[in-house]
Amino acid sequence: MDKKDKKEAKKEKDYETSLEFIKLLLQTKAEDFALEKAKKDLPIFVCYKTDRVVDVWKGLVKHNFLSCPVILKEEAKYYGFIDLVDIVKYIIHHFGPSNILGKEKDFWDLVEEEKTFSTKTVADVMTYPLSRRNPFHPVTEGYSALAVLEPLAREEALHRVPVVDQDRQMFNLVTQFQVVTFLRKHLDLLGDKKDKPLKLCKNVFKDVISVSEDSVAIEAFNLMVDKNISGLAILDKDARLHGVLSLSDIKLISYDARLFWRLQQTVKNFVVKLKQEWDAKHERPRTVVMATPENTIAEVITMLADNKVHRIFMVDDVKSKKLVGVVSLKDLLLEIITF
Repeated sequence: MDKKDKKEAKKEKDYETSLEFIKLLLQTKAEDFALEKAKKDLPIFVCYKTDRVVDVWKGLVKHNFLSCPVILKEEAKYYGFIDLVDIVKYIIHHFGPSNILGKEKDFWDLVEEEKTFSTKTVADVMTYPLSRRNPFHPVTEGYSALAVLEPLAREEALHRVPVVDQDRQMFNLVTQFQVVTFLRKHLDLLGDKKDKPLKLCKNVFKDVISVSEDSVAIEAFNLMVDKNISGLAILDKDARLHGVLSLSDIKLISYDARLFWRLQQTVKNFVVKLKQEWDAKHERPRTVVMATPENTIAEVITMLADNKVHRIFMVDDVKSKKLVGVVSLKDLLLEIITF
């Protein structure tokens, strides 16, 4: 190792998470990890395995959720999560792309015409009950916030951590948004780890899955499901970062009950429609949020919190917009809790 390498190695080693932050994580209980007003203002929407799919769809749209926990009614035990994308894929398979994607038709009228589908239950549609694709890592009340962050950082497909009581009944759900908000609130306690630039973080320089802006929207969503990711980069004709498409964006197709035909649009037009129709309640970034290798962990946490996103694509610089990586909340958590 030459002098330059030794200097860089020492420079990286010097970034440490403060003992004050670790102490805070150990002192904060899992059930109190969410925002102070979460239990009052943010409902925990759950459904039973036997509920009708159409009712769950309406509930997800009403609460602006992408997924919800599924409970076994008789045993009151957790069964898994049902995702909005699971419902969409099932509907397309059931009705056939030619019958649903090309028409501006009200979904509820379509359901009334098709009595078989209107009786389908959550169990009929769930693609992934408990599995690696849909892991279940609950923590019991009284456990520390560190017990929440650890699985969120290390389990690839884990995006939420249920909090259960002593009878194994779920009464709270820690989400990525709540974690980002917690980190943002306590940035001053992170020590000099908060000043660590992305270029020294090990997990952010990786292959980025992307689509061209001329790709068909349904193909882009299917790609995310196949690759088990929740977002991908949109590139223009010059291979520059032009936008971002997220699984949560699939909620656009239920915005005004004229649904599935939008999935046949290009990704570019789909995103334009998003910007036109989503109001402040959906809080989708109006412009592309990007980072560079020079940005620090604290700066990226602030970007995530301000824009209410879980990942930011990294470019060589903001002018050329050439993709070099992607940094997610999981990446930052792993950097923070690795001592």
